[in-house]
Parts: sequence; structure tokens; C-alpha cells
Amino acid sequence: MVATIPLFERLSAIEIAAVTELLHSHSVSAGQSICEKGEDGNSLFLIASGEVEEVFDDHRVLHGEGEHFGEASLFGHHKRRARAVAKTPVQLMVLKMDDLRRFMDRKPAVAKKIIDEAIDERKAHHVDVEFTS
Repeated sequence: MVATIPLFERLSAIEIAAVTELLHSHSVSAGQSICEKGEDGNSLFLIASGEVEEVFDDHRVLHGEGEHFGEASLFGHHKRRARAVAKTPVQLMVLKMDDLRRFMDRKPAVAKKIIDEAIDERKAHHVDVEFTS
């Protein structure tokens, strides 16, 4: 599942396995809020099963199994731009920014790959990116 996230696409299989070890499982009931707009973003969510709806000011995005959301929160001190709600019972795998930062501190070569990909992804979408440690 981690390998499908653009942020990690430059990583080797061994590096992806190491990132996978940082994930925490979290179950959410249908109708329950996962995160609120305006909260400090500190984690990336991977959907192992179920459906999640992100509610932005001007649109909604429905995510399903194998998809992810919240990746913008991994860089800088961004506030969440959307509310995320479980549309069905959901099993999430959560990657916390603090865990990723510690991992990247120990693995500078991996950190460079992740940061380079984040910069390229944000440039492609014309969004400023900041990575602070």
C-alpha cells in the first residue's frame, strides 16, 4: 500500500518495508470524523478497507481501499484543508509525521528521496512545499 503513494515512489522495496513498519492501525466507525478542517495536520492516512469522504469548502472527494489522504500535512505546519469522515466502517493505516521525521533523521538517503519527490509533486501542482525538521 505504501508503494502506491507518490511521495514514496522513489524508494526501494527495502526502504518501503521500513516505512511500512512506522504505520499504526486505526479503526473508524461509519459516520465518525477522522480529522477536522483547520486542525494541525500531523499524519497521512492509508485506507486498508472502507470509504472515506473528504469535505472541502467547494467540493468532496470519496476515497476507497488502497487510496490515501492527508499527505500535504506531512510537510511544514499545515492546517487540514478538509474534514474527513468515514462513509463506511474504515480500517486505516496511519503514518505520523513525528515517526517519519525520526526515520528520515536515521536514514538521510531515504529522506532525500522523499523530500525530492515531495518537492517535485508540489511543483507539478503549483503548491509551495516546506519541509521543516
